[in-house]
Amino acid sequence: MSDMVAAGPVFLDAGESALVVEFGRSVDPALSDRVLALDAALAAAPPEGLRELVPTYRSLMIHYDPLRLDRARLVGLVEERLGAASADLRPGALWTIPCCYALPHGEDLAEMAALLGMPPERAADLHAAARYRIYMYGFSPGFTYLGGLPEPLAISRRARPRPPHDSKVVLVGGGLSAIASFAMPTGWYVVGRTPERLYAPEHRAAPACGRRHTSPSASQSWQWRSGRLPPAPPCCHAAGGAGPAARSPAVPAAPRDR
Repeated sequence: MSDMVAAGPVFLDAGESALVVEFGRSVDPALSDRVLALDAALAAAPPEGLRELVPTYRSLMIHYDPLRLDRARLVGLVEERLGAASADLRPGALWTIPCCYALPHGEDLAEMAALLGMPPERAADLHAAARYRIYMYGFSPGFTYLGGLPEPLAISRRARPRPPHDSKVVLVGGGLSAIASFAMPTGWYVVGRTPERLYAPEHRAAPACGRRHTSPSASQSWQWRSGRLPPAPPCCHAAGGAGPAARSPAVPAAPRDR
């Protein structure tokens, strides 16, 4: 990854009307900062013919109208903006997300912990204590991919997805964490559940690069708040909570949640 970054980004075509500017090949905060810096630089003064900017973990996809914006000119503009883009992004907001790891909410916690060779309480503690960075949105509205999962919790996703689970379940898999915004099939491990609603179409979308923190929370102390969302901030982090039975995650300011 460092060699690729040092050599500069790679320009890849995605059909006739999209250009992918790829900065590296891993999930890394430094790469994410470069992606978001270019995204911000292009959004601040979009050239005629630019249709949409789609930031991901390690690349920025630029959708454009080839009849109004030539590819060679677009590459030149990107290189020009890269030279002026600043990776010094403003601090994001930190959200604290309540999470209950006890059964029946954390239905896969014990299984995941056994595969990782640790007690369920340890797995819940590790997950609750971390701060997560929102790298990108995808798969479904409001679904955030959260980096920053503690290394001891790194586990592959299941070989086969299971039937749909409820929304608001807290997930772990593939070296990442996530929170389901809708009921959906999943190959991730379900380690808990939060009362927070992460997708609210009446609110503006949060930018990628946010942070979240999950904290343990006793299930009996939960107040299920439907639709309560904080004001839209610039960025987001997430973290987990206490033992499997009760925890309440806390997330520092970062990009806004859906």
